[in-house]
Amino acid sequence: MKLEEERVYEAFKQKFFHWFLSYEDYDNFSGVMKELLLLLKRELKMEQVSFFMFDPLSKTFYPEAMTGLETSRSPFDPSDLSVDIAAIADNEQRAIQIGRDGEYTTARIFLHPSEETIGMLQFVYPRHLPISEQLLKKIKQDFSVLFQKFRLISQGLSDEKRYEQLHRFAAKIHSSMQIDDVLEEIVNTLKQVYPSFTYHLLLSHDNQHCDYLPIKTLVFDESAENTAALRAFLTGRIQLEDSISLRRSILYAPIKGGQGVYGVIQITAPYIMEFPKKEINFISLLANTAGSALENAKLYEQSRRLVADLQLINETMHRLNANLRLQDAIEFMVNQIKQSFCADEVGFFMFEGKKRKLLPGSTPFFQSRQAKKYVKFVEKKMKTESDIIFVGDVHIQWYPAAPIYRSLMAAPMVQNGEIKGFSIVLHHQPYHFTFDMFKLLQSLIQHSTLAFANAILREELEKLVVTDYLTKLYTRRYLDEQLKTHISHPNKVKTKDFLFSFSE
Repeated sequence: MKLEEERVYEAFKQKFFHWFLSYEDYDNFSGVMKELLLLLKRELKMEQVSFFMFDPLSKTFYPEAMTGLETSRSPFDPSDLSVDIAAIADNEQRAIQIGRDGEYTTARIFLHPSEETIGMLQFVYPRHLPISEQLLKKIKQDFSVLFQKFRLISQGLSDEKRYEQLHRFAAKIHSSMQIDDVLEEIVNTLKQVYPSFTYHLLLSHDNQHCDYLPIKTLVFDESAENTAALRAFLTGRIQLEDSISLRRSILYAPIKGGQGVYGVIQITAPYIMEFPKKEINFISLLANTAGSALENAKLYEQSRRLVADLQLINETMHRLNANLRLQDAIEFMVNQIKQSFCADEVGFFMFEGKKRKLLPGSTPFFQSRQAKKYVKFVEKKMKTESDIIFVGDVHIQWYPAAPIYRSLMAAPMVQNGEIKGFSIVLHHQPYHFTFDMFKLLQSLIQHSTLAFANAILREELEKLVVTDYLTKLYTRRYLDEQLKTHISHPNKVKTKDFLFSFSE
C-alpha cells in the first residue's frame, strides 16, 4: 500500500472514530451503513459507494445502503447481482473484482465474515484515482470485521427495542377489555416493528369488526389461496408460503389463546424472502400475546352478554306471566326479538291437528304469499328434525328465485315433549344472526312456550265460563251482565259486540 494511500486511509479511520462516538441510531443497520459509506466516499474521494446484502433464497444481492442512485457509470448492473458465492468463498483471490469502463473504475469487495451473513461493497471512482489492490484488501479486512460488529450491535439494539415494544403492547392490550382496541393495537405494533410489511387480520365472520382495520373474513374452504391461512388456524402453528404471481413471501401467524385459535395474522413481505428463525419466534410471541388478550376480551364480552341475556329472559318471563292475553303476549315477544336481534320479521305458528295457524301479533309479512316458502321450509324441517334451525344464507338452498330474507332462525315450541308450534325470525342480510343469538332465541322460546299455552288455556276457560256446554251459546247470566253494563256504561261495551252476543 502506497504511503499516500496509507495516510488517507488513516485519516479516514480517525474521522470514523469521532463519527462512531457521536452517532446514536445504531439500531437502524441500513442507516448506519449509509452514514459509514458517505464518510468513506468523502474521505477517499470516490464517485459512488454502495453496500449490498446477499439473499440466500433468490441467490442474488439486494441493495442495503448506497450514497446515491446507481448510474450507468458502473460496468456492473446492480439489478442483476447473481454471484457464485461458493466459488468466492473457496478462492480468496476472487473476493475482490475490478472492472473498468471509460473514465471510471468499479471495484467489488465481497465480505464474508460468517456463513450466515454475506455482504458486498461496490466502489465507483475515476480511473486516475490512485487506489491500489493492497488498499482494497485492507478495506476488505477491516470492513469484514466492522460489518459483522455493526450487524450484531444493530440486531441487539433492534431486538431490545422490539421487545420493549412487545412489553408495552402486552401491558396495553391486557388493560383493555374491548376487542376492537386489541385488534387495533396488534396492527399498530406490527407497523412499528416491521414498517415495510403489510398486514391483515383474518377472522371468522361471526366477529364484528371496525371498518378502519385491515380485516378479512377467514373463509373455511380448500381453495388454493386460502390453504396456508386455514392450516395456521386449524393447527395453531405458523405457516409460510411464497406467492410467485405477486413475488411476495407471506407468513400466517395464528392468534392463539388458552382455549382456542381466534384468527390469523397475515404478514406480507415486500419481496420473496426467507423469514429468519428469530423473526418467526418474535412474531409467534406477539401473536400468542395478542391471542391471550383477545381471549380475555372475548370472555369479558361474553360474560356481559350472558348477564344481559339473563336479564332479558327474566324481564320477558316476568312480563309474560302477568296474565297477558295471547295476542298481547305474542306482540310483546315479537318486539323483544326484533329489538334484541335487530330482526326484520318475526312470526309465531301453532299446530291445530294437522293444520298450522298464524298467531295474532306476528309481523304482517307472514300473511303474504312470499312468506309461504319460508313457513313450509321451516315446518318440513321441524317435523323431520324437531330442532332449532339456524341458516346463515338461505340463498344457498333456495329455489328457484332468490329470497327476500337471507338469514333465518326458527325454534320449536315444545311442551311435554310434543311440538306445539314454532317461531320464525328473518333478516334480509346473510349471516346477520350469530351463534349467541341462536342460543338466546332457543332459551326465549323454551321459556315463553308455557306462557303461551297458559294464555290459550285461560282464554278457552273464559269462553267455557260464559257459554253453554251443549249449545255453545252465551249463557243467560253473561248476557244479562252485558246488558246491564251496556245500559250503565254505554261506552264500555261496543254495540257491535253486544248485538253479536244476542244474535248468537
